[in-house]
Amino acid sequence: MSLPVFVLGVGAWPGPAGAAGDSAAAAKPQAQLLTARMRGRASLLTALFADVALQATRAAGLAPRELPSIFGSAYGEMGTLQSLIHQLYHGDGALSPARFQASVHNTAAGQLSIALGNEHFSTSLAAGRDTVAMVLLEAFGWLEHNPGSVLVACADEGASEVLQPGIHYGPLAAACVLSNQPGLAVRARLGSLCSAHAVEPPAQVSCNPCLPALTLVQAVLSGRETTLDLNPGSPCTYSLSVQPVSAEAR
Repeated sequence: MSLPVFVLGVGAWPGPAGAAGDSAAAAKPQAQLLTARMRGRASLLTALFADVALQATRAAGLAPRELPSIFGSAYGEMGTLQSLIHQLYHGDGALSPARFQASVHNTAAGQLSIALGNEHFSTSLAAGRDTVAMVLLEAFGWLEHNPGSVLVACADEGASEVLQPGIHYGPLAAACVLSNQPGLAVRARLGSLCSAHAVEPPAQVSCNPCLPALTLVQAVLSGRETTLDLNPGSPCTYSLSVQPVSAEAR
C-alpha cells in the first residue's frame, strides 16, 4: 500500500495485559454497543466483537456508527453451531430458528450494524491462521481507495474439546481503528504487509488464531517499534512493522 496507515485507537478482551486469551479471564463482555434485547441473546463471539469495537472507537474518538468495518474470525460462531448440532442429534431434530440465524459467520457484523444504524461498508472474513493478516490486508486495500478510517476487529471463542480435541485456549478479541489521515489521536504507524514462504514446515500451534491481533494491540500500546508475526503456524508467513508516533510528530 502506498498510503501510510495510522492506528487511532485499540481495544482488547481480555485486556492487553491478558495472557493469550486465558480461559480463566473475565466473564462474558458487556457488549454495550448492542441493544438490551440483543445483549441477552448474543453469543460470546458477538459480545466479544461488540466489546472491543466500543473500546477501539472510544479510544479513537470516533462514532462506531460512522465507520466501515472489517471483522475476522477463524472459526466464527462455533459455540452456537455446537448447540445446534447437539439439538439436532440429541433432541427432537427441530432446530431453533433464532440460533440458526445467529450461527452464520457475519452474525456480529449484522447485529452491530443493526444496533448502531450503521449503513457503511461491512464484511466478515475467515482464513484460518491467516485471518488476522487477511483482515489487515482487506483494511489496507479499503484505505487505499477510501479516505478516512475503518474499524477492524478479530475474535475467536475458546477451543472446542469436541471439534478440537487436545487443544486448549481461551476466547480472545482485539480491534483497531485504522486511518490514512493522521491526526491528534494517532498512536502508531503500520508498515506494509510482508509475506514469505516458510523454509521449513511450520510447527503446530495451539494458541487462539486471533492472538496476533492482541499482540498488535500490545505493540501499539507499548510505544516501541517492532515487527510482528501475524500467522504463526502457517506455511506462508505474514509480518507487519509497528512504528510509534510521538506527540511531536502528530
